[in-house]
Amino acid sequence: MRRSNVRLGIFLGILLLLACHILLFAVLVALSTIWQDLFGIALGAFLFIGVTQLFYVGPLMLICHSRRRHSLAKGVVIGALITAFLNGSCFLLLATT
Repeated sequence: MRRSNVRLGIFLGILLLLACHILLFAVLVALSTIWQDLFGIALGAFLFIGVTQLFYVGPLMLICHSRRRHSLAKGVVIGALITAFLNGSCFLLLATT
């Protein structure tokens, strides 16, 4: 595979994970407006998105590997790591102040 195709696949994997994050946020907002009791759960899931993303990154990785889209799977992993590191650093920043 050519280098430009690999880079494009990685970029598309990161965008795919970003779309999953946006979809998660939309579902959490919709559920918390329908049921007021779920607001705390939805807020917790959004604040700990680094942990929450494990529920959809794993199956997404399996789908990418089964379809032999390895560069897309690399992009999903890179996006998940970026999300986890940003979430962790923001959490530590807020916890120490």
